[in-house]
Amino acid sequence: MKKILLLGDSIRMNYQERVIECLKGKAEVRHPPTNCCFSKYTLRFINNWLKLFEGEKPDIIHWNNGIWDTTTISERVPALTNLGEYVDTMTDIYREMRAFAPEAKIIFATTTPLGDRAGTQKRRDRIAQYNSVIVPVLRDEYGCDIDDLYSFVLPHINEYLAEDTVHLSDLGKEKVGEEVARFLEQYL
Repeated sequence: MKKILLLGDSIRMNYQERVIECLKGKAEVRHPPTNCCFSKYTLRFINNWLKLFEGEKPDIIHWNNGIWDTTTISERVPALTNLGEYVDTMTDIYREMRAFAPEAKIIFATTTPLGDRAGTQKRRDRIAQYNSVIVPVLRDEYGCDIDDLYSFVLPHINEYLAEDTVHLSDLGKEKVGEEVARFLEQYL
């Protein structure tokens, strides 16, 4: 049975249980017990999380960072992580994963959009911008497969996002989890 490692922020935490349910008997799915937060935090702990299969390496890694990185701090600091730092850190994360598990299929899941709420449009635009920059870098320069969760959620933001317009609603947890499982099944 293939070993799948799910890495990512609270959005990953929202859908991980549904992925596990959908892939039961098809794959062994593990994930960190904690939120992987922003990209530099993930980079700091990536080598711990890669060892979650206790001596074995994951066959598939499904990973995301972005919601935290695009967080607006103030008018002076429009994002926690500027775009250049984001690209550099994400490629560092990819290289660490590749070095640890040279045979693994590594999949980047695009950052999901924010819902409609006052003040979210600028950040939603920033998320789209970060996705549009990191996807070709990871896909074209590193051969990383892309699970486009941004495009999957966008037409359904009012149904798939919770009242906070960031996290997944109960329906969103179910639908996004099923979509991630469906995407992962092609590698099993």
